[in-house]
Amino acid sequence: MTAKASSRWLITFPGPQGCHGTQECVVVEHRGALGPGGHRLYTDVGGTVRVEITDSGAAHLLTGGTLPVPDTPVHAQPLPTAPRQRLLARLPRPAGPAADPVSGRAGAGRAPGHG
Repeated sequence: MTAKASSRWLITFPGPQGCHGTQECVVVEHRGALGPGGHRLYTDVGGTVRVEITDSGAAHLLTGGTLPVPDTPVHAQPLPTAPRQRLLARLPRPAGPAADPVSGRAGAGRAPGHG
């Protein structure tokens, strides 16, 4: 899978220097923006981890949230599109804001007594 083909990446932060400690991993997604180098900008769900990934797959961390930002590029692994995202991408947009994204019916998929 190439960098251009992936909209999701698994970013691996380096562990403590000089040991085989636990490494932290974060999934980031492209949300339409470009980074300062002109390449696609990816963020985690909360928007705290921001990484620019080049067409060749080099990942440059801009912000790391609660994790330290290393001086060198972090490891980035392209991920396949999530099955639900593929399904939603093929469906027509629902008519109203309260419509269920899978069935397209207003109020569908809600638990009884919750609207």
